[in-house]
Amino acid sequence: MRGKRNWLLVPAALLLVAAVTLSFHSASQRSLSAQVRTEVGYVDWDLILEAYAGDAIAAVLAERDRLQEEFDRQAPSLDEAARRQLFGEYERRLADFERDMDIERLLSEIDAAMNAVAQESGVTVIVDQSAVVWGGVDLTGAILRRLGVIQ
Repeated sequence: MRGKRNWLLVPAALLLVAAVTLSFHSASQRSLSAQVRTEVGYVDWDLILEAYAGDAIAAVLAERDRLQEEFDRQAPSLDEAARRQLFGEYERRLADFERDMDIERLLSEIDAAMNAVAQESGVTVIVDQSAVVWGGVDLTGAILRRLGVIQ
């Protein structure tokens, strides 16, 4: 009888170990999913850029195109060294123009608005709307309001 009782205890002990392991695994999974849960927000990046910095960006693009046309007219008559020097000069002129248009400040202000709206909304990830297939929270309007573009 004693040998039979030991055999009955083995399956019971295995069941107990399995139940404890499953319980621990389930609790750790719940804890892990709570830690890595993210709320995804999305924005219409093109709309935000156009609405807040569109004039400045358009001016920079127009200046870039103008400088490119100038370069294209002058470059064929220059040797390689002179062409590189002219290209460097035009790059510097474009960078100066960007600085004058304060593009970096405008982008920084957009970034600050996105960060503030994300924190207020509990959003931990922001992607462009073109990347969203389903779900997420549209933050575009809130960001434009924070930037003062819309009311």
